[in-house]
Amino acid sequence: MFNYCHELSQLIDFRHISDLLIMPQYRPENIEQNRELLELLRHAAEEKDATPAQISLAWMLCKKAYIVPIPGTRKAGRLTENLGAADVILSDKEVRELDAALDRIPMSEVYGGAPVIDGNDER
Repeated sequence: MFNYCHELSQLIDFRHISDLLIMPQYRPENIEQNRELLELLRHAAEEKDATPAQISLAWMLCKKAYIVPIPGTRKAGRLTENLGAADVILSDKEVRELDAALDRIPMSEVYGGAPVIDGNDER
């Protein structure tokens, strides 16, 4: 069985990538914490003949018409991959299933992220 988290941690030599270390989701200790999220995206990608990044972007495109994801990249190949997300069609049921999974999956903090506030929270 392909272990996406292990593979990811093997591909990234964190000692030489100081820019990534400021992003909590790329810290070695958080790779395992995010394993279930990465596996969810990998599985959805296999089902759609897409990449995990394309699934993530396609999911964001399905959320609201005014949400426009702005992925960053330094590589032309990744830009082409990201643009392919527009061709990934997620049904309403698939979006609901991803939403439900994301609600229950524990995840590390992310760079630039804000705490999630329950809709019933009166803060």
